[in-house]
Amino acid sequence: SEPPIPSRAVDPFIFETGDLLVLYTDGVIEARSPDRDFYPLAERVASLPASGPDALLHHIHRDLLAHTGGRLDDDAALLVIERTASHHLHRPHITAHPFNGHRQLHTSGPPPPTDR
Repeated sequence: SEPPIPSRAVDPFIFETGDLLVLYTDGVIEARSPDRDFYPLAERVASLPASGPDALLHHIHRDLLAHTGGRLDDDAALLVIERTASHHLHRPHITAHPFNGHRQLHTSGPPPPTDR
């Protein structure tokens, strides 16, 4: 039989208006510099200006490539989500852009109005 699955701790947090949530794959935090140092994502995010999800994604992308010397050895994905005021509901607008030979997705504001 299989060994029991260890219980995982749950660490709830309050996601308030204006907060940014950064989701990432191990290809980001395991990206290494030419000196073989891992990319310090948490420290870099904390030092960057919180000027919205698009800007943060752009800063991390540039910084990650600078850290690795312009080359990633593994797939890397980042998703930055901003909590907005909930006085009206809207669907996020999702677009894809190249991310060092791969595609990156990011969201920005409500989609443009349609004539339906």
